Amino acid sequence: MTVTFLLVSAVLASGHLLPIQSEAITTTDVCAKLQPCKNGGTCRPDNTSELYSCKCPENTTGSMCETLLTCTSQSCPKLSLCYVFNHQIVCKCRLGYIKDADGECEPYYECDAHQPCINGGSCEHRVSMDDERRTDVYW
Repeated sequence: MTVTFLLVSAVLASGHLLPIQSEAITTTDVCAKLQPCKNGGTCRPDNTSELYSCKCPENTTGSMCETLLTCTSQSCPKLSLCYVFNHQIVCKCRLGYIKDADGECEPYYECDAHQPCINGGSCEHRVSMDDERRTDVYW
C-alpha cells in the first residue's frame, strides 16, 4: 500500500499549516520515515487504516507512547508504595496498612480483625518510631 503524506515544517501565524513537500511512501516505510513512536516505543507497520502501531515500554502510555509514567510524591496516598506496571501507576499500601473506602492507607491490626490468639494467648500491636510499620505479635 502506498500513501501520500504531506510533510509539514512550519505553522503560519494564522494557525494554518504551511506544506513544504509531499512524498509517497509505503506502509513499510512509515516507521522509518515518520518515526512516530516516542520514549523508546517500537513502530510496527500495519496495513490497516492506522498504517502503524506502537509497542510501548511498560513505563509509557498513549497510542504513540507519548506519556512517560513516573512515580512522584503526588502519585499515591501517604503510607503507600508507588510503582509502574502494565502501562499504569499502581499504589500499594505499606506493610501493616490497608486501603480504606477513600483509597487512603489506614492501619490494619490483625489482632482486631481476626482475634488470632486462643487459649489465653494475647495479641499486641507494635508500632515503630516513625509510625510507618505496624506489626502484630502473637503469643
